[in-house]
Amino acid sequence: MNEYEEIKLINISEIRIVNPRSRSKSIHDELVESIKNIGLKKPITVRLSDSTCKTYVYDLICGQGRIEAYEILGEKQIPAIVKSVDHEDGHIMSLAENIARRKPRSTELLNSIIELKNKGFSELEIANKIGRSKNWVASIVSLKEKGEDKLLSAVESGRIPIYIAVEISRAKGVDIQHLLLEGFNSGELNSKQIGAIKRILSQ
Repeated sequence: MNEYEEIKLINISEIRIVNPRSRSKSIHDELVESIKNIGLKKPITVRLSDSTCKTYVYDLICGQGRIEAYEILGEKQIPAIVKSVDHEDGHIMSLAENIARRKPRSTELLNSIIELKNKGFSELEIANKIGRSKNWVASIVSLKEKGEDKLLSAVESGRIPIYIAVEISRAKGVDIQHLLLEGFNSGELNSKQIGAIKRILSQ
């Protein structure tokens, strides 16, 4: 099937939310208020559903928050970009769009990067999709593949820079103290971060 896209007003009741996500109430309240005051800035994105359930005509690719905001405001229809893609491409598009809109410390972002990698996407392709550098994506993949969950958690929480986490994972069995001292002297690490790294290593 040739790819095309069309923008149309569709019934919210006909949209299936395939991968529902929870979100911060404060952020959601802001979205509702924004749509109420200035309208919808960007249509949601859907694909024609291949569900056997006759209720749903479309599967959501991106825009769960906007749909929920519209429902709170009592709207029955919402502007949507209708994509002509299959289930797999729709899922990948959903991952990529949600990654691009999330903060890089999100656990969901890290897991989604690995999911895209497992689907055969190169680190460069993932980087282009989410607006990050190839090196950043490669670092995340490297830490995940090595099972360095504690280091990933430290990166995710902002306790240490990702490049230091990668260097530590490579430096097992060599002089970690030298690495930490080098990071401190260069100004890339502060004493609080060094303390966090030592606690991770001691575990």
